[in-house]
Amino acid sequence: MFYLKNVFKKSNLNFQRELNGFRRKGFTLIELLVVIAIIGLLASIVLVSMGGVRGKARDAKRMQELNQIAKAVQLYWSDNGYYPKEADGANGEVGEGAGLDTMLAPYMTVFSDPLGPGDSTHYYYYDGRQNCTDAGGTLRQVAVIFAKTLEAQPSNSSELCPGGWGGEGGAGNSKAWHIILGPSDG
Repeated sequence: MFYLKNVFKKSNLNFQRELNGFRRKGFTLIELLVVIAIIGLLASIVLVSMGGVRGKARDAKRMQELNQIAKAVQLYWSDNGYYPKEADGANGEVGEGAGLDTMLAPYMTVFSDPLGPGDSTHYYYYDGRQNCTDAGGTLRQVAVIFAKTLEAQPSNSSELCPGGWGGEGGAGNSKAWHIILGPSDG
């Protein structure tokens, strides 16, 4: 009887592991489930925090590629004396096989958005005749290249044309990033 009292004492912490005279090795199912739950929780926190970083990285790539396209358009201007014109088929999405792609081929390999060609939300657009109204209300026509939608970076549309944009392609979009190349040549 004395032996049973000692076995069932609360202070005997090894009672569960010592059964029938041998010691179990390994982890219990509960211990394994707790560890898996903790790892899953940490992984979900990391993935959620990385989502914004990916968007910022794609935005940085978009802005860098827009600068490269703008430089190629400037080289086109210096060789031809005018920006690519709408009448020549230059206006449209860049990197989708539009007219501007062939015009810029001697100067660069044309990019498409980091999310891939055919994405209807994120793309680069060239407009050789975009209306831009300055803060004083003066309307001017400019050649502009822009990324239609950024994921994390705020737009610069109100800084460049505080009076508003007018034209095709979504310029002036609250999530667009613009580079004004110069006065429109048509």
